[in-house]
Amino acid sequence: MSRQKRMETDHYVNYPDAVSPDSLQWLVKDYLVHLQVTRKPKTVEVSRLYLKRFLEWCDQQGLVTIQQLQPRHIREWQYELQQSCNSRATAWSIAVCVRAFLNWLVSEEVISKPPFRRGDWIPKPKPNPKPAIR
Repeated sequence: MSRQKRMETDHYVNYPDAVSPDSLQWLVKDYLVHLQVTRKPKTVEVSRLYLKRFLEWCDQQGLVTIQQLQPRHIREWQYELQQSCNSRATAWSIAVCVRAFLNWLVSEEVISKPPFRRGDWIPKPKPNPKPAIR
């Protein structure tokens, strides 16, 4: 069901603190409701923290709606993310969460295509296996 149709139903969740249905804040809250239905509580909790961090960065950049988010913003955010995280694996985990949110927006027909291109994301780090103890 498209987002517009869901908004017209009585079952749609109202978010009084979000500015409009196109605001990133509103969309993140909608996504978190989706996760509460489809994922484990720990996944929802971690996603909430990671997406909050992304929203804070967007606010600092003056990005309020999903239509304002461009591929260059995704690259800038990831650069700053890598600078602020202790490990590449942490930055990758946060980026995966945001990428899942943006892909969900496409699947929900909020946007027609994601605001990123293939290869715009932090590559998955190679595991560092612990040496065998003898």
